[in-house]
Amino acid sequence: MNNIAKTAEYPPLTPDDIYVLRGKPAAKNVVSAGSTMRGREEWIYYHTDAKTQEHYVFHDGWLVSWTKKEK
Repeated sequence: MNNIAKTAEYPPLTPDDIYVLRGKPAAKNVVSAGSTMRGREEWIYYHTDAKTQEHYVFHDGWLVSWTKKEK
């Protein structure tokens, strides 16, 4: 498996920005952090070859991680 992880500085992107760029995600994982924080969201996109996935992770409404996984 080949994994490409991007953990450097990210531009200030929100879930709305990624939605405009990539469309509706195939899957979402949401972890609530209570009433004062938005918590953590992970959006997953599957490529048409079914061997590649992209994971976008948001915390408090901002992109904090992006990973591309290939089987």
